[in-house]
Amino acid sequence: MELAVSSGGLSTLTLSEPHDKNIEIRRPALTQNYFEDDHLPGNNQSLRRRLHAYVHSRLTPSSLCMFGFFRRHVPIVEWMPRYRPKEYLVNDLVSGLTVGIMHISQGMAYGMLANLHPVYGLYVSFFPGLIYVLLGTSRHISVGTFAVVSLMVGAVVNEHVQHSSVHPTDSPLSPLGLNMTNSTGMEEEVEAAEKLSVATALALLTGLIQLVMGILHLGVVNSYLSDAVVTALNTGSAVHVLTSQLKHMVGVRFKDPAGNFKVAKTLIVLFGHMSETNVASLVTACACVFVCILVKDQINERFKKQLRVPIPIEIITVVVATIVFHYGRLHHIYDAAIVGPIPTGLPAPRVPDLWRMASLVDDALAISIVSFAINMSIGRVYAKKHGYTIEPSQELVAYGCGNVFSSFFLCFPSSGALGRSSLLEGSGGKTQVTTLASSVLVLVVLLALGGLFEDLPTAVLASIVVVNLRGMLAQMVEVKRLWRINRWEMSTWLATFLGVVLIDVPVGLVVGVVASFLSIVVQTQLADLAVLGRLGDTDIFRRKDVSALVHELPATKIVRFESMLYFANSEHFRSQLEEAVRGGCRVQHLVIDCSAMSYMDSVGAEALHRVGGSCMLMASARR
Repeated sequence: MELAVSSGGLSTLTLSEPHDKNIEIRRPALTQNYFEDDHLPGNNQSLRRRLHAYVHSRLTPSSLCMFGFFRRHVPIVEWMPRYRPKEYLVNDLVSGLTVGIMHISQGMAYGMLANLHPVYGLYVSFFPGLIYVLLGTSRHISVGTFAVVSLMVGAVVNEHVQHSSVHPTDSPLSPLGLNMTNSTGMEEEVEAAEKLSVATALALLTGLIQLVMGILHLGVVNSYLSDAVVTALNTGSAVHVLTSQLKHMVGVRFKDPAGNFKVAKTLIVLFGHMSETNVASLVTACACVFVCILVKDQINERFKKQLRVPIPIEIITVVVATIVFHYGRLHHIYDAAIVGPIPTGLPAPRVPDLWRMASLVDDALAISIVSFAINMSIGRVYAKKHGYTIEPSQELVAYGCGNVFSSFFLCFPSSGALGRSSLLEGSGGKTQVTTLASSVLVLVVLLALGGLFEDLPTAVLASIVVVNLRGMLAQMVEVKRLWRINRWEMSTWLATFLGVVLIDVPVGLVVGVVASFLSIVVQTQLADLAVLGRLGDTDIFRRKDVSALVHELPATKIVRFESMLYFANSEHFRSQLEEAVRGGCRVQHLVIDCSAMSYMDSVGAEALHRVGGSCMLMASARR
């Protein structure tokens, strides 16, 4: 019995007219060592020479010059001189103001979602975006607050504050600079200060982790988070966000449960307080949800082509609800929860509490990875659509610098948001000048208009959050698509989703990554050994099970192992090959097509070496 091992395709290539034109490729058999010596002499260089060549390429005069450094690490230096005002400026300004309006409503809503005062959401909508304009490589990402990240921040803040033993400070002022001693009491004042302390320390640590990852070019970590894991993480987080906002929509007051299983705990506590439902909050929330969905679906979406920009129904709802509650005095009549005093002006810079960072490492790492994965998934969509590229490591540097800088201005961790980015791109935004325009609008609110929203009911902000979850919740249909395409990927999606919903977001992230790796390992470990045959009278070889016209050559067995060959599947490969040879009739020639073996370790090489002898013994025994 003869054994042949093939690492390439067939020797004859047939064109579209097989009976008229044929191309035959003939060359001598090549070993790997001979091929590398003859064609790839550089591979034989010593490690010292390779390292010297790499360092020399990095230390060229062009790379050492200051402008070359700024071009690589401060992208605005490269794209701003090429900015075309006549072509881009009007679109960028209109788009920026449109996104800025959404920033105002979402900023306050997601600030509340982070278990902080809504004004901190406005700070996050302003400061991080300014840094991203300088350092970011995406033209269409809108950096600021995002539901998933705000949810994770809120969980961390809630957990650390509930387990904190910090005592009241000497200052009777809250972090907002408002005297709360007589109105809300020292206990609420200290709790608000602790929450802010945790959030700003978390932002600083998250930024430092992202910055280090970017400097070390660890943007490749995004490759380990598949689309199934990211979409399942978003969908599961949306369930968490929805349950956390229900109490604000029905006007019930209780502290959010800490630890794992928060969805179940929150629903149990909520149903126990349903008798305390505030009628004004419930009616307001239902009206806001109805109006927002009606305008978004029946007007903005239906007349998308006719409208230059979509109707900003969220900010309209905020303004109308504030006016109604202010002049109707509904807060005093029905005791409905409102936002309360909002300071005007920008916060004075202050150093976050560094002593908290040691206890926040795990949470900061999870937030940094999740936010980076979300940002990259958003950025790649629009980069591909508009024909430019984004650099993952530079993106990490941009997010990291943004979080570090903004942590000194009372901000929690920021992220890109799919809804705002989609609005930015859909309303004609061309560059990050849109972020500058939206930041100006947010700045105006912070400097002059913030106090006008004191009577804004929290039920409206909760309704805005819930309405914006529809896109994330709609990703549940992904299960049906994955079921048709790849059931292994569907299993990963379900494992991630259930881990997030039933336990917690960081746990679900770990479950998703582990499930992804396990699915790869299991698929390679149980890889199929395909038996190949000739398709009719052609010289095309296909799997025997794909068509009845495929037949094996006499006394010849041709097989292809559909995976890499390594220690985990070498025994599976051997048993499948022996079974294939045993099922043949008088096999004298065995051809192993190795074209699908992208990798082979020492165990796999030994298995391939030994399998020939065992198959020959089987053939001899049969004769």
